[in-house]
Amino acid sequence: MWGDKIQNEAFIKQVLQEDIDEEVYKTRERIRGMLTLALEELEEPFYFNLNQLSSFMKAPPMPINDFAKAVGDLGYQVSLTHAKKNCLKTDAPWDQILKINQAWLKISNEKLIIEYREKVAEMDGDKRDKLQEKINRLEANPISNPNLTPGMIGYKILANINWSASELQKINFNTANATSDKISQLRKVKMLRFQENPTKNWGPKSKPTD
Repeated sequence: MWGDKIQNEAFIKQVLQEDIDEEVYKTRERIRGMLTLALEELEEPFYFNLNQLSSFMKAPPMPINDFAKAVGDLGYQVSLTHAKKNCLKTDAPWDQILKINQAWLKISNEKLIIEYREKVAEMDGDKRDKLQEKINRLEANPISNPNLTPGMIGYKILANINWSASELQKINFNTANATSDKISQLRKVKMLRFQENPTKNWGPKSKPTD
């Protein structure tokens, strides 16, 4: 197992300063994009997919910038990673990451309650009763999801690491900070980072006919 620094900052900067011949290196722009990304990447060994993290709780996807605001507000750092598209690294401990995730679930449920109330006002019969039951459950425990069952990861997380509503209220998804600004600025830079299809509809073609 590798236990030293992941990136060689001096080497990356040297390569980025080189006048790379595109005729020789056809993937020049992707090389520059990946190295620029690597230069800003945290030295943390592991990364995770933010959408997958939200899916554990069956919550809507959390925007990267919102996650970065919450992490930065807690005093930690976050970065993109060259290893995989739409994945992140952070030096925040997992209990804090899950705390942010639960706070996002709470906010999502509060929005869902408002949406359900609007719908239930226009319904009647069994459908209305079932939806009202969902509303009642969410209002009783906004840090939950009725779609989670005991065998699911999200259910187990909520059963074992459940922060109080007052603690989750402190998570700040709205205020920008140095950490979130860094992520936002890097994502705005138009650069090729990951492999793209060389042509439209690239891939296996239909079997040729005689």
